[in-house]
Amino acid sequence: MRRIEASRRSLGTEVQSLKSKLHAPSRVVSRVRKTAKRQPLALIGGTVGAGFLLSRLRRRKPKMEKRKRGVVGFLLGALFAALKPTLMRLLTSQVRRSLIHYMKHRRLALPGPAPATDRFS
Repeated sequence: MRRIEASRRSLGTEVQSLKSKLHAPSRVVSRVRKTAKRQPLALIGGTVGAGFLLSRLRRRKPKMEKRKRGVVGFLLGALFAALKPTLMRLLTSQVRRSLIHYMKHRRLALPGPAPATDRFS
């Protein structure tokens, strides 16, 4: 009987230990969600920065021999190079609009100066 009681107690402590280990990732996820709600721009900036650093750390492949693109490839490359600044500006403005809409919808504080308040109301 004593062995059974001892086994039950040790099983109970092992179950509690396993529960705490399994709930640890959910705590991390909940903290990330809270941070994303409070500071979405900081989270986005951090993930972009981390992605950039990881891409820089990755080994570069040796350069392959340059192949001839032909006239069509040359024209497409030149067209993309000419349109790249405009496309980046358009993409940036779309992302900015989406973030502002999200922040207004979630009623989060927008970055910038605080709105003026009327002291005499």
